[in-house]
Amino acid sequence: VSIIAAHLKANPTEASSCAQREAQVEVLRDLVKTRYAAGDAVVVLGDLNDYSAKYVDVSGNVPTSRVIANLRDFDGDGVDELEEVSSVIAQSSRYTYQSSSGSSKSMLDHILVSKADIDIVDATIRHDVVSSRSVSDHFPLVATLDILAERNESRLPTSSSTTPRDTSVWRTLFFA
Repeated sequence: VSIIAAHLKANPTEASSCAQREAQVEVLRDLVKTRYAAGDAVVVLGDLNDYSAKYVDVSGNVPTSRVIANLRDFDGDGVDELEEVSSVIAQSSRYTYQSSSGSSKSMLDHILVSKADIDIVDATIRHDVVSSRSVSDHFPLVATLDILAERNESRLPTSSSTTPRDTSVWRTLFFA
């Protein structure tokens, strides 16, 4: 299993920040491609400072860049190899950041997993554990994942091969 943590450039709607984040994601994509080709189950997580167009947050924010989309389809073939764990979180709970006034909420933190290798068992955002900005200004995104015993590319729309791995199923918990 390869776990790739990142903290990308802030300001999700600022053009120069979007360009910088998209450049940062190209580096991440190369790393993900390398680890995936080596047979690893891949988890990408962290404060990616951007919105998802596929799983829109509680405030309806939409991305002005392709950061999350480019990570989901890390090899650029038109097929999403990574899945966002936010797919199992209700939109009404989908926010990891809240302004100090409470008037603005957004989902800036993400966990993405290789669909051919990992089942998303559960995910939640713990709005109850951050009560002071001295710890973090973001709420933790928590996911429980089952790592499959072998890669199953038939879970991807256009593939059917498998890559063997250890015969056990691992269950693990990730935080972003």
